[in-house]
Amino acid sequence: MYNNILYYGSICWDDYSSNGVFIDGAEQVITCFSYEELKESILELLEEYSSRNAYLECASKEDDQANNVEDITETIKKELML
Repeated sequence: MYNNILYYGSICWDDYSSNGVFIDGAEQVITCFSYEELKESILELLEEYSSRNAYLECASKEDDQANNVEDITETIKKELML
């Protein structure tokens, strides 16, 4: 059965220096099939990019069949204590 619901997260970092080269900032977008997978992926990426002071910018739950988007950023931040 096709799951219509996808979870997205955006891990961002602002101005940082890498090997003496100044970089404006960037982001890594996460796409997951479950809420738990999204939370695990967020924690992994925050750890991976911790030297860049990465943070969770936003997260959403999207149902393409119902054409519904729910902002779950604050819920995830509370659960992960971010």
